[in-house]
Amino acid sequence: CLLRRFRPRGEEAGTIRVLIVIAPTMYSQVLAHSIAINRPGVEVLPLEPSGLDGRLVEGFDPQLVFCNEATDRIRAHAPSWVVLTYPAGGPMDATACLRGRRSAVEDVGMADMLALVDAA
Repeated sequence: CLLRRFRPRGEEAGTIRVLIVIAPTMYSQVLAHSIAINRPGVEVLPLEPSGLDGRLVEGFDPQLVFCNEATDRIRAHAPSWVVLTYPAGGPMDATACLRGRRSAVEDVGMADMLALVDAA
């Protein structure tokens, strides 16, 4: 697996940490793999939404979270998040909150996802 495992905070100054908690699992894995390949300086942690634990989020200290829902826990521990929605039969859309600035992307593609990582 090419995903970077996270290290305790401060071990590598300036490293961007991205937490991915989206379903279905395949979407999470593809996004994590693409970020790891295209942004090698980014630490990526894919996690099943049901496995989201506040202690893990605090320990990983992500700057950006990709999720299906921006829960209170995510909002409390990450300065930026992207909510992905994909209604049946429709394109995937993204609503981003990057350090308090909100934007929306319709029919989001991988280039859009990487641009959101860069912006975070």
